Amino acid sequence: MTDNYIAQLLPLARSRAEDLEQIAIDADSDENLDAASRQSARTDADAAWAVVEAAERNDDWRPIATAPKDGTFMLVWNGRRLHVAAFDPVENGWISSFKTVTKRLMVEPNPTHWTPAPTPPSHTPAYSN
Repeated sequence: MTDNYIAQLLPLARSRAEDLEQIAIDADSDENLDAASRQSARTDADAAWAVVEAAERNDDWRPIATAPKDGTFMLVWNGRRLHVAAFDPVENGWISSFKTVTKRLMVEPNPTHWTPAPTPPSHTPAYSN
């Protein structure tokens, strides 16, 4: 990906991360939600922030054929958008860290490039289990 393309995507990625962060904050204060739902909202927000951080670093993107296929989550690019995903040998495809209530989502079309996920933030999360 070119620096110019990343620069164009960064404001959109940051806006999405901010939206998901607000959803996570709202979910954490909603007493009607169970712990798993609150955790899922936080995981989605953290994944979105990981995409922003990687784009800001402009990491070295590698061909998908060189990606680990051991279940490790990483950032992948499929020509349309960035995903936090891992290869699932049972599905023989890339699964997103985002999921529906009942199943994981496949990354489609298949990714073309990957880069390691950034180190998680060291701050204490705003939620509790």
